[in-house]
Amino acid sequence: MYEVSREMVHCECITPLPAFTTENTVVSPTGLHFIASLVKDSLAKKVFASQKPKEVDDNGGKKKKTIDLFNVPNLEDISYYDCLGGIPFNSTPEEVKAAYHRACLLYHPDKTGRGEEDTVFLRVKAAFDTLSNTDKKRTYDSSANFDDSIPPEDLPERKFYKVFGECFERNMRARALDPRLRRHKEAVANEKARAAAEKERTEREEREAIENAEAIKAQEEADAEEERKTKAKNLKEKKDKEKKLLRKAKVLFRKLAMKAFEMGGEGNWESLEVQNEEVEFLADKLTIDQIPVLSAALGNKEETCDFAGVKMVREVYQSVKEGADNEFLKGEEEKIKKRKEAEEAEMLEKARRAPREWSKAEQASLAKAVKKYKEGGGGRWDLIANFINANLALPIPRGKEECISEFNRLNELRKKEITTKEQAKESKASPSEKKEEEKAVKDPNAWSEDEVNDLQDALKKFNSKMEKNERWNKIAGFVATKTKRQCVDKFKELRNSIKGKK
Repeated sequence: MYEVSREMVHCECITPLPAFTTENTVVSPTGLHFIASLVKDSLAKKVFASQKPKEVDDNGGKKKKTIDLFNVPNLEDISYYDCLGGIPFNSTPEEVKAAYHRACLLYHPDKTGRGEEDTVFLRVKAAFDTLSNTDKKRTYDSSANFDDSIPPEDLPERKFYKVFGECFERNMRARALDPRLRRHKEAVANEKARAAAEKERTEREEREAIENAEAIKAQEEADAEEERKTKAKNLKEKKDKEKKLLRKAKVLFRKLAMKAFEMGGEGNWESLEVQNEEVEFLADKLTIDQIPVLSAALGNKEETCDFAGVKMVREVYQSVKEGADNEFLKGEEEKIKKRKEAEEAEMLEKARRAPREWSKAEQASLAKAVKKYKEGGGGRWDLIANFINANLALPIPRGKEECISEFNRLNELRKKEITTKEQAKESKASPSEKKEEEKAVKDPNAWSEDEVNDLQDALKKFNSKMEKNERWNKIAGFVATKTKRQCVDKFKELRNSIKGKK
């Protein structure tokens, strides 16, 4: 009945035991050795049994018996979990390690004597190597054959947890159908989608803001460069014109002086050299407004040259050479200057009445002037006109009426451009977006998704600890597109909706 090994017999009782007698039986020392071996064997089996893996409950409370791998015809048919005593699918690395230690008590070559290449132990060791490594375990689980049978998906929620309990314990895969987890996943997914949309919207707005800022900066730089070029061009034209007029005035003065010298008379120049010296001195020293005074004294035309003017020319020469003012020259210069201003004013008035196109530089300068001189200031449009004229050195200055007219014309163009863009945007909008916009037009109290998000952000930012009226004023300012009353009403609507769901 019992198999007694030499080790069992000699592990205890090294000293021979004396015989003893009961009332009816005499027991010999040999018999006592045998009884001791039986007791030892029984105790060893009890200890070993206590170290064996317990039956695993992975099927709704039903015990699963440990498989004896020595009796399995094909070990490849047994899962790694069964190789380690039938541990559950969701065992932790610590639990896998404990199961491996228990399996070693059964299958280790030191226990079985089957050698290091025993296929059973190699299978057990492979199971441990795989299941104790998170990455290897995940790979194995994805390809292993499990009992995936699950109840129908359309179970009422009240029955779900009872019916699916066994599935949870068997392979943990039925959790995907748990209504609680499903709701949680949907909430997480929705929050991620909302956060992604918000991030995309924020990034788009930031990108558009940067692009707009860069476009405005580029436009301002282009306008400034255009103004610089226009001003430089106008100044050059003005300077060239003045040079041309001065050159013509000098030529006429020289011709008249030569004509008078040839005519001869009292007070004439002593010689051609003296005449040339004095005339060239005056031509070099006098301005564009002074030279014509001397030409007028000499008759202004060769055909009507007046020799009497030679006296005045020579007097002016002496005064300028000595650095003194000449009263005649000063008086005549003022008369000529006033006459010239009157002629220019008349010419400018005619030019202003005639329609003139505005250059890009003038339009840019107008925009700057409008920003610089705000509404309400006295003489605003005179200041704007003066700013444009000085900024661009316009040869024909702009009047305030021209500035007002051009400003109104540009405003009308901007309004039309905005309307065109809105129409183009509307034509590209999806049917759902059009429907939402139409709804918003029909119902001024309708809230868009962005407006609701702004309201929620404002409610978090301005908490209820603030004074009530101040808080709602700030919330309405944050939402921007809705009044304080609309914000309060929408908050109540959202609050009641949340209460209704609960």
